[in-house]
Amino acid sequence: MARRGRAYRGPIVAACRTAMWLVLVVAASIVFLEEKVQLDEMARQIDQADRHSGRLREERSQLLGLIVFGQKPGTIERIARGRLAMGYPAGRLDELTYDALAEDLPE
Repeated sequence: MARRGRAYRGPIVAACRTAMWLVLVVAASIVFLEEKVQLDEMARQIDQADRHSGRLREERSQLLGLIVFGQKPGTIERIARGRLAMGYPAGRLDELTYDALAEDLPE
């Protein structure tokens, strides 16, 4: 006797269909997990590179500090005046003193 709607295909066809779905689900899981492992590895490498760059920045600043303080005493002042455009508001005190003396002296 035939069933209504679908034709009876037997237990072998049903087992093959189930096995096919099972293989599909397992393959999709493997692909997903492989991508997740790759993303985790990349995140770990990025974190490691960030930590390494932080250590290098700290070492660089320490070395620059040693260079600046190891050179001539006026190095900090030259850097402040040149690169940072810092200076005395009205010139140096000794320049002011000499200018004031020169103005007060008769010619």
